[in-house]
Amino acid sequence: MRQSQVEGHESTATPEWTNNNPTQDEMATDNSDDEFDAGEEFRDRVNAIKNGADTMYNPMSEALPKLPAYHPSFIKAERYCSELMEDAALVLKNAEYKDTRILQLLEKASSNQSLEYPKPRIVGLMGDSGVGKSSLINSLLDTPDIALSGANGEACTNVITEYHQAQPSQKTPFMAEIILFEPSSMQRILEIHLGSYYRYVHGSVETMDQEAIDELNAQVSTALETFQALFANREDFSNEERTKEFLEQAKSASDSEMLQKLFGWIQESISKCGAEGGIIRRSVYSPEELGSETERFIKSCKHLLDENDCHVPSLWPLIQKVRVSLHSPLLKRGLIITDLPGLSDFNTIRTTITTRYMRRCDFALLVAPIARIQTDNLVQRRLGELHRLLGTRRALLCSKIDDVPAKQKPSDLDANPQDIEQHERLKAVYDHVCREKSRLTSLKKLERGKAKQTFTQKIVDLELNKKIYSALLREGLILMRNRKVTTIMRQKDKNITQDRALLFVFAVSNSDYIKHKDGYDLSEEIPVSIHVTGIPRVRYQLSRMPARSRLHALKHYCHGTVEDMIGSLHNWSQQSIIQRRVELTELVAKPRAAVGAEIFKYVAELKSVLESCILQECEDCQEAWVENSVRLFEKWTKEWHGSTFAAWCRNNGAHKTKARPYVSWNAEILGPVFKDLTTAWQVFDDGIANAKENCFAALVGLVDGIGEDLAAEEGISMEPMAPFLSSLASKKTLLRKCLDDFSVKVKTISRDTKLNITMDDEDPDSFLLQAMSPLYAKCTKVTGRNKHMQRCTLLNDAMSKGGPFAGFCSGIKKAIEEEIDRQQSEVLRGVQGVFNMVLEDFNSTFTVEEIPDPKRDLLRSQIQQFVDHAQAKINGPLATELATAMADSK
Repeated sequence: MRQSQVEGHESTATPEWTNNNPTQDEMATDNSDDEFDAGEEFRDRVNAIKNGADTMYNPMSEALPKLPAYHPSFIKAERYCSELMEDAALVLKNAEYKDTRILQLLEKASSNQSLEYPKPRIVGLMGDSGVGKSSLINSLLDTPDIALSGANGEACTNVITEYHQAQPSQKTPFMAEIILFEPSSMQRILEIHLGSYYRYVHGSVETMDQEAIDELNAQVSTALETFQALFANREDFSNEERTKEFLEQAKSASDSEMLQKLFGWIQESISKCGAEGGIIRRSVYSPEELGSETERFIKSCKHLLDENDCHVPSLWPLIQKVRVSLHSPLLKRGLIITDLPGLSDFNTIRTTITTRYMRRCDFALLVAPIARIQTDNLVQRRLGELHRLLGTRRALLCSKIDDVPAKQKPSDLDANPQDIEQHERLKAVYDHVCREKSRLTSLKKLERGKAKQTFTQKIVDLELNKKIYSALLREGLILMRNRKVTTIMRQKDKNITQDRALLFVFAVSNSDYIKHKDGYDLSEEIPVSIHVTGIPRVRYQLSRMPARSRLHALKHYCHGTVEDMIGSLHNWSQQSIIQRRVELTELVAKPRAAVGAEIFKYVAELKSVLESCILQECEDCQEAWVENSVRLFEKWTKEWHGSTFAAWCRNNGAHKTKARPYVSWNAEILGPVFKDLTTAWQVFDDGIANAKENCFAALVGLVDGIGEDLAAEEGISMEPMAPFLSSLASKKTLLRKCLDDFSVKVKTISRDTKLNITMDDEDPDSFLLQAMSPLYAKCTKVTGRNKHMQRCTLLNDAMSKGGPFAGFCSGIKKAIEEEIDRQQSEVLRGVQGVFNMVLEDFNSTFTVEEIPDPKRDLLRSQIQQFVDHAQAKINGPLATELATAMADSK
């Protein structure tokens, strides 16, 4: 059996039995032509274990992606840049002469001695309880028990848990920062849960339909769970009955006296935990300690006792998120891995928080067990939601691939003839080994002495061979199933999203990976090959995500920050006397006055593109959106029972019951909106990029114009101007960075606004729900004999008059233009700052007269020596290392 995927590498071809899935996304590039003999790996590992020489799997042996950011030359180039800034600061710091400009340059060199990397990319792990998210995190971070794993499907984390690379100031291997909600949010949480229980006790349950009763029961269950968790240390909440007795004392759904008392108790518990500034910190030396210290903050601990055997409250309902910091090679590459609570929780507050966090993720892994992934409607729904949120920046991760049914056959897995032939060949060898073992076992009974020992050894060897061939057969079935599931889920995803890009699919076995890491006994089942466990491949692909932004950061640091520093020092060291300095200074300063006009033109172009791409499309499509929503509500009016229709109104148009699966009216209403605006928004994003390039070209023209204007002046020698003019090149890099930062912010508000328009989740920023929630609430209040028809009429009338779409154009325009206007002053300040630097360089290069100063002359000589050294390093080793990193990386 041949496998073409080795630890950390993938094949450019698509092998028959593989979970290697190509995609157009940058994460999907495969780079290796290596082939691997799985049978040979099994034999080598078995022999090593048998001989007591098993070294077990070392994740540090995994190859990194062949990208510039991971090339050794990249590290050298970064070090060279830092060394140049450190050396510059040292020259200036030790100088006896210091004028205003030297102090300015010293501050600049001291504050830029290291490359500032972009913010880490956030990878969110999503999925329901018990699917293996926490176990996956343990494996990816190569730290057992760092994430609490649930048992029997029990939710292991109730709050968002982020995993960060350890902070430089961190004194212990592990640190947890438990971040609390704001006090106002805590009070709101208490009020919601108290209100739910009050309505349960004092509401007219007999007038409710069964679906409404089921909803209320779920809310009450969540409320009781929350109160018992928060106040486990109080007798009034020692059990469910006592909790109910206490809550029944409430005088109203928002009893201020009771809420004030509950909030006071909460503040007391928080104070005992040592919270500072809304954060509780715990520093520990092991994952076990970390779990013990954080347990009460991330899940309900019904039997947790303190040193005095008193019950300890679980504060998880008050926790916004937990931030865990540890040392991990994967996190060090610029990633944050986030374990998100289950998405099918009855706690709506928790699911709303999780959904909002998902918007911040740069990439999402939807985790689900492979055994039920094809038939799980929730998985398919989540794929659609994630596509709306993140586009192609998502993947499906099939967990527990080692769980293969005993009677699984290649024919059940749509295997091709080659796979079936290979399987049958291995099965024949396996059967032969089994028969041979049985034959020798029978003969052994007839032998004595050395002959019997010989038979015993042969039987042991056959048993090991049997295990090896059993493992090969199992691995083959696993890979065939991986391929089948990948094909099916890609087609389902395509049907859901209508996206031509292939869904990226991972398939992993945490349990088999752990066996490779920790070792296993030969009496156990042999795990699948290390590469088939999928964990190395997930690590490899995630490592690709931050690589491009890190490369851009280094280029800016080198060609912008460092070269600008060297240029400024060179200008100062070459200071010369020049006539008409005041006149020439005005000439150099003149372009700065034109910057405001160019930025204004840039902003105007952005607003024009917004108008032509997005707002016009909204106006053109609104009538069709209205007609679609009217048809939908007419259909639901006819097909849905009155009580079911009312249940959806109570739940803002998205709900599920025992009789009816999850349906989102809002998603169906927004279907055409998403389709129409996706293309329009792509054009807008392209327009943002074009506007940036137009502005950059104009600003570069202003910079180049300085040299042209100086050259045009009569009686001015250009030779002394050479150092100053050469320093202008680095200013262009700094201008590019200013515009890039501004463009990113515009694209961010653009993306967020698109989500607010096209998302149907329970988010207060959703344009649709802002308009529909009051309508749904109005329908809920309808009473009388014909209440179903009244509700339907109310919704149909609202839809036919424009419904939620009436405010789309104005809402989009306001959201994006306000952010553009807010950021305009910042980009203007940044660009003007660059032109100020041009003027500072000019002023430090030229003077009208000069008083002799030996200390200044000595510093000029020292700086010029440093500049010569720095320029040789930039043009020599530094340029070579950067070029090597780029050339050797694919």
